[in-house]
Amino acid sequence: WIKDISIRDDYTCQICGQHGGVINAQHIEKVADYPDKSTNMNNGRTLCVDCHKATDGYGWKYFNARKS
Repeated sequence: WIKDISIRDDYTCQICGQHGGVINAQHIEKVADYPDKSTNMNNGRTLCVDCHKATDGYGWKYFNARKS
């Protein structure tokens, strides 16, 4: 899934447009909430590390917010 998302997006961040470098594949809809969409190509996008860190879904941000 990660490789397929990266290839589809031409290794380009879908927020800032950075091409190449260190990139991440991010689930648009959280796997914790939508496990059936975990491998759906329409539920993914390529992000650079900085843009990924700025999203609500990065790391433990989402899970910590759910506990509040």
